[in-house]
Amino acid sequence: MFQRIFALTCAAISLDLLTTYVGFLRVGPRFEQNGIALYLIEHVGWLGVGALSIVACAFCFASFKLVYWNLSLRWSLWLNAVVAIVCMFRWSVVITDFVWLIRR
Repeated sequence: MFQRIFALTCAAISLDLLTTYVGFLRVGPRFEQNGIALYLIEHVGWLGVGALSIVACAFCFASFKLVYWNLSLRWSLWLNAVVAIVCMFRWSVVITDFVWLIRR
């Protein structure tokens, strides 16, 4: 279950990068509300941000697997719930960005 939820989360992160890129093309840097993301986009570039996202997802996956290996089932269920909440949040961001871009 964790692997599926985590894959959906990583897909949402990738789509968020794509919608942010399209938003940047349409309205410029004011599309991005997150100051850290804006700094990274301006200083590392889109490929750099994509590469950092890939590395971060791989690191998180490895860390979560290690934690799951050492925790009881009860804690694993709580951790699954946290990942599912993060997944829902990321997908809500993608959907709202997509709707905004369509209306723009």
